[in-house]
Amino acid sequence: MDPTSTVVDIYRLVTEDIGRKLLRESAGSESCCIVRIPQSLARINLKAYEPKILSIGPYHHGKEHLQMTQQHKRRFLKFFVAKMEEKGIDPQELVKAVSSLENIIRGSYSEDLGFDSEKLNAMDFAVDPSRSSPFGKPETFWEKHYGLEAKHLLDLIRKTFVPVTSQRSIKDHNYLTILCCSEGKHGETSSKSSDHEYLGFVLSAKKLHLRGIKFEARKNTDSILDIGYSNGVLHIPPVVMDDFTASVFLNCVAFEQLYADSSNHITSYVAFMACLINEESDAAFLSERRILENYFGTEDEVSRFYKSIGKDIALDLEKSYLAKVFEGVNKYTSKGFHVHCAEFVHTHFDSPWTFASSFAALLLLMFAALQVFFAAYSYFRPPKGK
Repeated sequence: MDPTSTVVDIYRLVTEDIGRKLLRESAGSESCCIVRIPQSLARINLKAYEPKILSIGPYHHGKEHLQMTQQHKRRFLKFFVAKMEEKGIDPQELVKAVSSLENIIRGSYSEDLGFDSEKLNAMDFAVDPSRSSPFGKPETFWEKHYGLEAKHLLDLIRKTFVPVTSQRSIKDHNYLTILCCSEGKHGETSSKSSDHEYLGFVLSAKKLHLRGIKFEARKNTDSILDIGYSNGVLHIPPVVMDDFTASVFLNCVAFEQLYADSSNHITSYVAFMACLINEESDAAFLSERRILENYFGTEDEVSRFYKSIGKDIALDLEKSYLAKVFEGVNKYTSKGFHVHCAEFVHTHFDSPWTFASSFAALLLLMFAALQVFFAAYSYFRPPKGK
């Protein structure tokens, strides 16, 4: 085959029109931070990714169940314009400011939106941003997070979970696909350096407890992500598990998976909790320790949620903020006298019934030993006169 014709064919494949253009040139770049949820993530819970009351942006614009809120948007816009006029500001200046950002706005989406300039700019006046706040946090919380920068509202909500001490450059994070720990790959990663012998997914909460790990609810912290480990004790902030929390986790994990320049804090947290809550009994165990406050459903539903959200997620444990926790827990439970001692105690003295049966067996063993002792003693040291 002529090499020249081969080159021409390659250029033709690169430049030829293959139909409607779905992806923008900005897709995959740092500026592209808003993407449509792929089917691989949507299969977990599609409703969690869809707005229930208010839509912001073009993806869900025009849906029937959101029409009432569209009218409220007009009312807020009218109120906002009135406030501008009271302060002597021409509302058209706001239109010009938003119009000048059109290319940046379009570049934030991974696909062609299919809206002309007038339609897209009209959407940008949907909600008064001064009225949008992710949570009703106290003043001290926002003082610690002063100057927090985010790509959009979801990213802002995500970053409010990240402990202040962990706020670092998102440029240092890359991803590596690893099977979730709920698939039975505990303690394994697809690649592991010799410097991280114990770095891997941890066992479930009940199994860790059987190996001597203690669980304590961590107090006096602003973030549920502020998990710590020291000397065989896991300190985990209490988390209220309900539909809202589940939706936040799903959306934040999706953002971290699809936006390459994001950190992996929520993904790390969800992966860690997915390891701990592998079965219904694990959720019940954490509830007893006041770590999990369950309004989501049954313990089995909580377990299945974490299994589904943690399945096949992309996570490089070496880049995870919980890397030392994973490593410390695995090292503590891998070997040592304390592990065997804890397993023995939990096997024989974990409940009143096992304690009673073990105590009865110990008494029988003691009586049998005494009987053997006195029998041997009477044989070797018989009473005098016999």
